[in-house]
Amino acid sequence: MDQLFELVEKYNFPIQHISPTHVARTKDLFDQAINFALLGGIIDITTGASKYTEPHFEAVIKGIDSGVKIGNMTFSTDGHAGLSVFDKRKSNWNKKAPVDANLKQFTLLIKNGGLSIKKSCWFGNI
Repeated sequence: MDQLFELVEKYNFPIQHISPTHVARTKDLFDQAINFALLGGIIDITTGASKYTEPHFEAVIKGIDSGVKIGNMTFSTDGHAGLSVFDKRKSNWNKKAPVDANLKQFTLLIKNGGLSIKKSCWFGNI
């Protein structure tokens, strides 16, 4: 995120043209992403992969609670991308990322997150 802030602040790059993805991987990264969105950038919460907020709809709620406008957040998925999986035996293998992660988070955003259907439709790229 530091490079993105530098791009905007030092080189006057239009922040609305930048949309960092996977911003809910860690708390520190998500805190930076919140600041980025508050400045007018669009942050993308990748469903089905990020581990800081799980379920991922909670990242949207945290963003809203921090003052981020809904139009400055999106959901996306790495559907069908290869994900490396490491188990306790230290062996690794790959699996496909789920393609229905956005739909699941969209539904949870309404049912558990308390967001109206109208507002949740912003994230309805399912």
